[in-house]
Amino acid sequence: MKKFYLFLIFCLGFGFWAGHVTMIRHTMDQIIPQGEIVRMKATGMNSTEGPVWIKEGYLIFSDLAGNELKKYALDGTITAYRNPSSMANGNTVDRLGRLITCETENRRLVIEEKNGMIRTLVDRWEGKKLN
Repeated sequence: MKKFYLFLIFCLGFGFWAGHVTMIRHTMDQIIPQGEIVRMKATGMNSTEGPVWIKEGYLIFSDLAGNELKKYALDGTITAYRNPSSMANGNTVDRLGRLITCETENRRLVIEEKNGMIRTLVDRWEGKKLN
């Protein structure tokens, strides 16, 4: 099995331990060029997911265990983006570039308007609270 250094914890298709990553799905060969070294960029997070690229030049991802959305900038810095995040565990953007986030704690899907306001998109289905 190929071994790589840990790049970002949320790279799907990998198992990792003690600073190493082992490829468990060889479909990742289509994304990571053969011979490329994957490097560690961050530590101290236990459960990350929901990475989404923001066209202004940064990545947003969820640190579920830390109850925080993080911002990964092109210069390699990682800062808090939204804290607390209401246990955000999934992110995407709409056609206008607005961040859409699934909040586990509040059992809802929210959108962040360009002015920073958070608005509920949906929190019920057929009259029942989302689970």
